[in-house]
Amino acid sequence: MIMAKRMKTANLNQTRLCYRIVLGAILLFFCLACIIPFVLVISISLTPQNIIDSNGFSLFPKRVTFEAYQYLFKFPETIIRAYGVSFFVTIVGTVLNLVLTATLAYPLSRVDFKHRGKVSLYLFITMIFSGGLVPSYILMTQYLNIGNTLWVLILPSLVVPNNVFLLRMFMQETPSGIYESARLDGASEYRIFTDIVLPIVKPGLATVGMFIVLMYWNDVINARIYITDKDLLPLQNLMDQFTQYIEYIKQNAGTPGMPLTDVPSDPILFAMCLVAAGPMLFVFMFFQKYFVSGLTMGAMKG
Repeated sequence: MIMAKRMKTANLNQTRLCYRIVLGAILLFFCLACIIPFVLVISISLTPQNIIDSNGFSLFPKRVTFEAYQYLFKFPETIIRAYGVSFFVTIVGTVLNLVLTATLAYPLSRVDFKHRGKVSLYLFITMIFSGGLVPSYILMTQYLNIGNTLWVLILPSLVVPNNVFLLRMFMQETPSGIYESARLDGASEYRIFTDIVLPIVKPGLATVGMFIVLMYWNDVINARIYITDKDLLPLQNLMDQFTQYIEYIKQNAGTPGMPLTDVPSDPILFAMCLVAAGPMLFVFMFFQKYFVSGLTMGAMKG
């Protein structure tokens, strides 16, 4: 009997070990699938153009050069100014957006809010229908008069209904007994919201905040529509214009009126990817703890 139990335990341990090995191999595969493209981008940005033309792309550069970055930062004041615009729009827009999203999600999470259904329906309708590009352009440029300003990059995306509903879902998990206890202690709704609800839903705030940061940082459309002043272009639009210029050189090099050029076109394109995405990597690393827990909680609540 004892030998049978030992054999059964040994078989169970072997089965668990096999599951762990398989699960570890799957996770390793997904990790490599995420890391290898990033390493490839770095490698191409550091590879000379003539080596790419002769040997193609490789994971490890045969010779390292910073020519692409030197060409890209040939006029550093332009890049720095675009960085400043992007940082201003992202930081100010994220703070304002997160404040409005939280203050709107809180009453919608309360079952005693009598207009809860009407406000939710209004938000839901805006997710399906919109006024269109032309009315939006008229509103921003003629009525609000914020065209060709930094505010036009912030205000059109100031409230996102998806984020409101997501944050409401986090707030709905707050026990109702906390509200009753706070009222008995004489706390106002504002005090309950700031001192009780917000600390509890901190993972949800971090998750929604990360979505908002990515939305503002990667926004290209608003600047294309409303911005004509080159000094107000954010980094993504500056990189987009530079990409179009590099592609034009690649397609027309050697044709009449466009002689062959020594511009490292491919390394520059990949260097621009790193320049544009670099800050977001640090932001994600900083919010990773709350971001992962927030997504997990959201999945469980969904």
